Amino acid sequence: MRLADKETEVEQAQKEHDQIQLALKKDVDDLKKVVLEQNSAHDEQRKEFEVQMSQREEELKKESELKLQAKEQEIQQLNDELNFNKKEL
Repeated sequence: MRLADKETEVEQAQKEHDQIQLALKKDVDDLKKVVLEQNSAHDEQRKEFEVQMSQREEELKKESELKLQAKEQEIQQLNDELNFNKKEL
């Protein structure tokens, strides 16, 4: 009878071991999903930030071009005035 009891104990321990293994596998799979979701969220945030920075860069370029054009016009106007004054002299 003792041998049968021991076999039952071994079978029960094996079942418990299998259940623990399944629970651990499920936990690992769940953690992998969470990590993938977090990585995806970070990727989306990074992409949004890159788009914002790209838009800001374009705005700054346009602003710089307008300032440059204004300075070039100012220089041209000063040159025209200088040439006009030279002709008068």
